[in-house]
Amino acid sequence: MKRILVPVFLVSVLVSVASAQAFIGAKIGGMGGAGVANATDLSAVYYNPAGLMKAGNFEFKLSLNPSYTDYQQVLDAFNSSTDPSTFLQDNYAKNLSFQGDLAGMVGLNIRKIGISMIALPLEGYAADPLAGENTIYLSKPANALQAGAAYAVRYDTVLTLGHTFSLPALPIASLDAGINIKSISATYGTLNASAGATSSPYTKGSGSGTAFDLGARTSLDVPVVGSLAVGLVLRDIAGQINYSRDQEIYYFNLDNTITKSAESKLADDSVTLDPVTVIGAAATIPTINLAVAADLEMKKSETVTHLGVEYPLMVGVLIGRAGLASSPSISKTTLGVKLNLPFLTLDAATIMDGKDSSVVGWVIDIGAGF
Repeated sequence: MKRILVPVFLVSVLVSVASAQAFIGAKIGGMGGAGVANATDLSAVYYNPAGLMKAGNFEFKLSLNPSYTDYQQVLDAFNSSTDPSTFLQDNYAKNLSFQGDLAGMVGLNIRKIGISMIALPLEGYAADPLAGENTIYLSKPANALQAGAAYAVRYDTVLTLGHTFSLPALPIASLDAGINIKSISATYGTLNASAGATSSPYTKGSGSGTAFDLGARTSLDVPVVGSLAVGLVLRDIAGQINYSRDQEIYYFNLDNTITKSAESKLADDSVTLDPVTVIGAAATIPTINLAVAADLEMKKSETVTHLGVEYPLMVGVLIGRAGLASSPSISKTTLGVKLNLPFLTLDAATIMDGKDSSVVGWVIDIGAGF
């Protein structure tokens, strides 16, 4: 069993690994995910492609958002096990649990054309749903000879295009429109060894598909009074992932060895992605230099509220941020900071989970542009 679970766990470490709420970019991550009207850098590719029309002519961004529960207990259990084939017996009395998410992006903006790759937790994948909406899942209850493990991740390759329309009747305002054309790759695997079982299936799948995002953003800039922006985005329009699936059977033998069957082909499957609608607003108050933003994210399963603020702690050098993301299943508090350097920005945010205090979450960005 150990030789099955160890590779699954190592995958979680290698991909930088706990809810499916993704925070792309440390600015918006530090502001609770309120980005539909607020994101005007490469992170707009995820939040609202229309926002990229307000970015500069060139930008590079690398952003990572790992979130995870305590993994040390699981590593200690692997290291202390006397023999790979007796892992469950060696840790019979222990409760072993790990779950985590992966999100992030790497991308280029060249004259307001975006080319990006975005990693997200894979929701609704065609598998025994052990992982729920987590990128990585591992669980072994105390006083039980059973275990479950799963991984699931989605990678979107995104082309972002858009246009800015002037409003002659209102010269201090503009309307931006944007579209994401997305090529989706996905992979998952699940293993469930029940108590007393002599065998366990390991099911894995890989899939590909396409989807589109459509966004609009209008902004109004009034000297002295301040600025106001309103945005709307429809994500994962006409989205579908087609999966090719395989299965192996692992046998737990009486002589404490593990053997496996030849890989067998399962029936192909497909998943239709649920579209998400988000509306948002952002404003800047020049007299106190305070930026505020709010989004309402409407999913099929629930509605998530995002709120955020941004304030310059040292004008032109250091910016502080704070935010909230909440729904019946999500309660996250975020804090962030940005350090401005010539042609280079460093952003970081920490994410605290009110539903599970054991979850550690970060967003870290490195960006350059002009």
